[in-house]
Amino acid sequence: MARYSRPGAELVIAYDSPTTGLEGTFGVTIIDAETEAVVVARSTANIAEIPAGSAIYVWTGIAPAVGSYLVVGDDGSATPQGTTAEMLVVTTSGLPDLAGAAVGAGPCSLWTTEEAVGACCDVGEEADLPYAVQVASAMLWEMSGRRYSGACRAVVRPHQQFETCGPHGWYLRWRRGGCRSLDDVKLAGYPVREVEEVKLDGVVLDPSAYMLVNSRYLLRTDGSWWPSCQYLERSDTEDGTFFITYTYGADPPLTGRHAATKLACEIAKACANLDCALPENTSRVVRQGVEVAVDAARSLPGGLGLQEVEAFLRGHGGPSRRRPAVVSPDSRRYPLVVSTGPAT
Repeated sequence: MARYSRPGAELVIAYDSPTTGLEGTFGVTIIDAETEAVVVARSTANIAEIPAGSAIYVWTGIAPAVGSYLVVGDDGSATPQGTTAEMLVVTTSGLPDLAGAAVGAGPCSLWTTEEAVGACCDVGEEADLPYAVQVASAMLWEMSGRRYSGACRAVVRPHQQFETCGPHGWYLRWRRGGCRSLDDVKLAGYPVREVEEVKLDGVVLDPSAYMLVNSRYLLRTDGSWWPSCQYLERSDTEDGTFFITYTYGADPPLTGRHAATKLACEIAKACANLDCALPENTSRVVRQGVEVAVDAARSLPGGLGLQEVEAFLRGHGGPSRRRPAVVSPDSRRYPLVVSTGPAT
């Protein structure tokens, strides 16, 4: 849901548009997602329609400094349906941090604690327990199918500009600026725990005006509709905008937390050059790179040689038991992610 890059790296982003022949008119602006300040002013340079007549405009640019940004593309019409955007997160390494990572990039909360690891095994004062806890949490999150992210918070902006016609047509379903209205919004991240705030046209909507259904869908209950597009370059205090803040994510089960504690203990031992129970096919442990390289074909069925990990994975599955997903150009897209991180 977010694109990651290193500072100064080349970026190539494609934007869909309903109109062809906009080379020299279609422009891109980079906005700081936190301060909403314009970082790179709108420019029509380095944008080409590829292939010609496809209405797909490809922008080539350079990633800014470390931070979170919206890379907004627009067709010059100054209307919400003529605007789209990509979330860009620039980090020193070009990769997400383990703690507070975006959806699909890592767990939002750690599976165990330094205190639990210290009580589980004797690793000495030199062991780097925070590092071991992060690596163990990330590894088990990945190995169990990315299903237990912990509590995450997301701020999203629903913006689906090219909705196809439904069985009832488009009549009586239009909103200002030509945007089609929606009866529900599908939120990314499962399960959705709580919708904290909905801001529509710069105003906080009363919670009685909407409800969460099936831990994913946000429905209006006041007889109105959700807008399907908005002015992405405007802040959440302005008219023509739509923001949703919510928390999501399942906590790891007790067996998963216990497995993470045991795994973190062995990782801490390996980092301190002590005897550990990690298998011989663990080829390297990199401290700053947060990496434990393992022969995945041998390690996954055996739980990394640890009984606690094996028991957890047998009960809760591995990557093959990730939640199914359907990808189609005709399916409704999730809202644009403005920010994600741990729910504190």
